[in-house]
Amino acid sequence: MAKNVLDLYQQHFVEKGDERLELFVLLADHFALRSALYPGSFTHLTPSFVFPIACFVDTDRRAARFFQDPSVLSFVKQRRLYDEEPMVRFHHSDYSQNLDEDD
Repeated sequence: MAKNVLDLYQQHFVEKGDERLELFVLLADHFALRSALYPGSFTHLTPSFVFPIACFVDTDRRAARFFQDPSVLSFVKQRRLYDEEPMVRFHHSDYSQNLDEDD
């Protein structure tokens, strides 16, 4: 069991070499993106380091607890690659269903 919520990110993405930060930077630069929607994200927080507006969607209860914890937003603020305040949203939902998000 994770000692704190950020351990989930560390165990599932950092330790496995699967953060993919360079991929998200490439996408943001190539397509001039400022926001991202990540269906089936689990706790893969990396897009929020690149995109000021990041919306994550997953049905996993651990992901729901992860994104509710204030330390997650603090971590994003430390790692972000942009100047504005991050906007991180999470939907504990099936991503094939309608979400309360702007198109």
